[in-house]
Amino acid sequence: DDMKLISFSDSLILYSKNDSLKSVTDILAQSSLIMLYAIFMGIPIKGAIAYGLQTADFNHNLHFGIPIIDAHQLQDELLLYGVVVHNTFEQYLVQKDTLNTFIKSKIIFNFSAPMKSGDIDHYILNWPMFVKDREGIFSKLAELRRKTSGHPRKYIDNTLKFIEKAPVANLNTFLA
Repeated sequence: DDMKLISFSDSLILYSKNDSLKSVTDILAQSSLIMLYAIFMGIPIKGAIAYGLQTADFNHNLHFGIPIIDAHQLQDELLLYGVVVHNTFEQYLVQKDTLNTFIKSKIIFNFSAPMKSGDIDHYILNWPMFVKDREGIFSKLAELRRKTSGHPRKYIDNTLKFIEKAPVANLNTFLA
């Protein structure tokens, strides 16, 4: 009830009314499921999670604020299909003393993320953790690869490397 999904143009925004641990966990889980669904549907997407106050007027469909800009700018730099953690969200997790909890549960992990300016260490959402057999993901990415050439293919290659490095996690541990 505290989370909403907003869709417009080519963007999806997950919005939470509060910054409780439950809301953070829900945003991470829902973001992972959105990534998985998109990949299995053959829709290449990428994103970022930022933290902060924003304006959300659902009656007039107005949504603006620094976190939206931060997330948009960071995802624009990302050269793989995934979700990168913005420093504002990372700082929030440190402030709430929950960063290590999410690292230990393997829902996020530190990764040398391919960015437009080069590889940069960032926490990345471990969306492949929700799949027992990763062969299905590799198969879907192979289908996307057959439909692309040039620069877009780099996203697929980087995503494959990301999935190979993504730690396998126990889903029950995350949900506990």
